Amino acid sequence: MGLSKSVILVSNVNEEELVKIAKEIEILSKNALSQERKTNLIEVKRHEVGIHIENNCGIIIAEPLLEKEYTEILESLSKNRKILFWTSISSMDGVWFEYFKNTEILRKYVAMEGETVMNIGEPLLEENGLFEEGDFSELIELGEKLMGVSDELMFEGEFNVFR
Repeated sequence: MGLSKSVILVSNVNEEELVKIAKEIEILSKNALSQERKTNLIEVKRHEVGIHIENNCGIIIAEPLLEKEYTEILESLSKNRKILFWTSISSMDGVWFEYFKNTEILRKYVAMEGETVMNIGEPLLEENGLFEEGDFSELIELGEKLMGVSDELMFEGEFNVFR
């Protein structure tokens, strides 16, 4: 895939709520402030968190979130909304994908070094065999299919960057 990032997409949210969510899951410090704007997810560097809102859907971009399990907190934060979370690690040929809706995890898929480590829930129609093929290059397209966030926005949208 060539991209090592974590992406969290949250439906039915405004920017203030999205920043609060980033602080609740502890990827932003309690006193973090917006420092600047960057024009796409690739420009969001290590130790930075990018946030963008489009049509009531929030995008959080960060370095790969591997230090702890986020499933339980994301599941609780998905009340009355959908949350899609993924981490891709190109150097390890790995991906961590979770999809939540109304405090329920509907899908979880984890692979490292090309091998499936965890596969929970029925494959989503929108996956279109993505995880079976082991090619995660279309992972960003799931954001559009499941959450209505275009891949163009991910690569060309302006992100408020926090440190």
